Amino acid sequence: MTEDNNQILISWLSEYVYCPRRFYLKVIEQQKGMNIYLEEGSEVHKSVHSQKIERRGDNIRVTGLHVYSEKLNLYGICDSVEFTIVNDGVYIPFLKCSCELLPVEYKHGRVRDEIEYNVQLTAQALCLEEMFGTKIEEGCVYYTSEKQRVEVQLSDELRKKVVSSASEIAAFLEHPILVEPSYMKRCLRCSVYDLCSPRKLMVEKYMKSLWGKYDKC
Repeated sequence: MTEDNNQILISWLSEYVYCPRRFYLKVIEQQKGMNIYLEEGSEVHKSVHSQKIERRGDNIRVTGLHVYSEKLNLYGICDSVEFTIVNDGVYIPFLKCSCELLPVEYKHGRVRDEIEYNVQLTAQALCLEEMFGTKIEEGCVYYTSEKQRVEVQLSDELRKKVVSSASEIAAFLEHPILVEPSYMKRCLRCSVYDLCSPRKLMVEKYMKSLWGKYDKC
């Protein structure tokens, strides 16, 4: 499958769901930014984005697997997909056996329930389902700092969120608009915090509205 300008990276879904303004700065303006959290996260993904196949009995772990969905116009790389050999599984041509599939997304930091992580994981599952003609009921997010896996049920709600987010991103790419900032606690950890300046901009907007009221007196 070839990449083109209309295709949407799976990782963009996570960026967009996390914060549309951050998505604009990082994807549209290519303002990457960097902080300690992003540097540590990048190191984590270096190991799992290298392509390799590990076999242990009936369990096969594939890292750096390229996936796509023509229906949703998505493409990307799965950190890890675990294939378990079973008689009633789906046939995987490059492994030459029938398996059940479990996508695993690697994240740095403490264990937490983040909707953007679950959306990214679900998008990977949808790509795998389309590629191999199967159904995947769950996936996992692996938090490297705490060495803990968290199971994620790939619900209808998450699947709908992937579809709606992909559609919104496609429209956003056609007519990109810098979204107004909304200052939140998580902003302090953001790699583009200094570029975004959410607190400063919101204070300026508030002060401007105050002066506007006084001007009318």
